[in-house]
Amino acid sequence: MANLGIIERSLIGDIPIIEVTERQLEFFLCSITNYSNSVIGKVYQQLRVAFMIAADKRIVSNNLMLSRNLRCPKSDKKDKKVSAFTEEEQNKLIRGLKEYKVPKNRNNCFKKLDGT
Repeated sequence: MANLGIIERSLIGDIPIIEVTERQLEFFLCSITNYSNSVIGKVYQQLRVAFMIAADKRIVSNNLMLSRNLRCPKSDKKDKKVSAFTEEEQNKLIRGLKEYKVPKNRNNCFKKLDGT
């Protein structure tokens, strides 16, 4: 939903899909390079799907997202390396979650008036 907000807050977000031009899409795609490659890829894919649906429903006669001039832009930011937990770390986390005890009276803040 956050990625859809990027489209909605842009200039093309206020234009009916039938009126969006290739130049407007190109400008929009160039304007989102301040986001991560992951976000850019998701926004680009959402636009492709939206135009594909519009073309299938004959709302638009030409799927602009199939144009060779419109490519998924690259981010200005460096990609971050993300690593997953090792199997040992996963098991340790699961054990910790299973062994966790909720502190006494933590969830008892709404006692009845008669004290029970």
